[in-house]
Amino acid sequence: MEGFEKVKADLKNRYHDLLKVEVEKAEREGWIRLAEELSRFRPAENLKGKAEAFKGEVKTLASEALKLREQLSTLEDRLDRARDKLVEAGVSEALLEYQFKELDSQLKRLYREMEKLREDLEIGRAEAAKVGPRVYTGRSPQEVAEELKTVNIHLSTLSDVSRRVEKAYEKFRRLYEELKSKIEALEENKRKLLEEIDARREVWIGKLEEVVSRINQGYQRLLSTIGATGEVRIVNPQSFEKAGLELTVGFHGIPPVRLDAYTQSGGERSTTIMAFLLALQEHVASPIRAVDEFDVHMDPKNREAVARLIVETVRDSPGTQYIAITPWHHPVFDEEARVIVVQKVGGKSEVALVEGEAKP
Repeated sequence: MEGFEKVKADLKNRYHDLLKVEVEKAEREGWIRLAEELSRFRPAENLKGKAEAFKGEVKTLASEALKLREQLSTLEDRLDRARDKLVEAGVSEALLEYQFKELDSQLKRLYREMEKLREDLEIGRAEAAKVGPRVYTGRSPQEVAEELKTVNIHLSTLSDVSRRVEKAYEKFRRLYEELKSKIEALEENKRKLLEEIDARREVWIGKLEEVVSRINQGYQRLLSTIGATGEVRIVNPQSFEKAGLELTVGFHGIPPVRLDAYTQSGGERSTTIMAFLLALQEHVASPIRAVDEFDVHMDPKNREAVARLIVETVRDSPGTQYIAITPWHHPVFDEEARVIVVQKVGGKSEVALVEGEAKP
């Protein structure tokens, strides 16, 4: 607003200056015409020089008047822009005043609604305190109110329910609590049982690894007597149901591989199994051990290899008697071995002891 008034004042001053210059210019032009007319009648006087001087002053005044007109034009443009800004400011002020009134009206309305909600809240708190302690929830009051409406609608459909329903409900509620406590006790017992099973599994695994380690030593020792290598190891030790033993064996310098029906020959499998069983028998607390017809399906080479395993086992267990029953000729590798032959002759079985030097 101050800028607009300043522009108006500058414009007014420039108009006065321009008017003054125009008046002086008109006077000088009048004097020029008068001097030119008088010079016709009085040539002796120096009127022509005065006329030229007046012309110079008129030119100067004309230049000054042009500058003033340019300044006036500039001031008029500024005045127009200032007037436009003033009009825009007035419109903005009127709009802001209207918005202020609207916001003030809305604020008053919101204050009234807040007061009403505060009153409703106090009433609701008082009613809730009569029902019981406060229930904390992450839902908004509107959601709770909507659910209460839904529940009230459902309750209205149950207005004619018999009074015995409450007794039945209490009965089943107590039964539910009893079952719940029993389930919790069962869960606790299950947890303790699982902990005990885990503890026993660790003990079992330790003992099993210890026993299998000793059996593996005997198994490897027996295999070494026939030029073979192998290992007895536990598989799936963490599961009682899936735990088992796996045998590996390698003959003729071949690295040990898993014993199965596809890799080794039948004689090699029989020899490997006999080595494992003999190693296992070393941990059986019995003064007498026996194997019956172990070499029925063996070729002479594997039969001799198993015989060497049996003799090696007997040598390592001097306090144990060992009986090997076979329908074939059994090579003797130890001078302390006793060979008993049972032969059926003429429908009668005869038993005889073979005596003589041990075969190398």
